[in-house]
Amino acid sequence: MLRLFRKSTRRRSTMHIKCRNNTYLGGPARFTVPNDKVSWETSWSEYNPVEYTAGVVKANPVWADDPDKLEDIKFNREDDAHMSRKSFIGKYAIDKKTHMPL
Repeated sequence: MLRLFRKSTRRRSTMHIKCRNNTYLGGPARFTVPNDKVSWETSWSEYNPVEYTAGVVKANPVWADDPDKLEDIKFNREDDAHMSRKSFIGKYAIDKKTHMPL
C-alpha cells in the first residue's frame, strides 16, 4: 500500500499543475483538462482550448515576445539575449504550426 502511495505521489508531483485553474486572470474560462489528459503524449480529439492573450501583452510591452517572431525563439535553452527559455517542469515540445511551446 505504501509503495502505491509513493508511486501515486511521485506521478502527481511531476504533473503539470500551472495554468490549470478555471479562468484566465480577468479573461475567459479555461478548457478543463482532467488529470489523465494532462500529458501531451495522450491523444484527446475533444481538446479545444480557448485562444487568449491578455490585453497587457497585446499592448506589446518590452518583456513580451513578438507573436510574429515565435519561430525565432530558442525554447528549451538560453536564447541570444541570455534569457533562459527553459521550463522548471522539464523539456517541452514545440507546436510545428504555431511555434508555441506545448
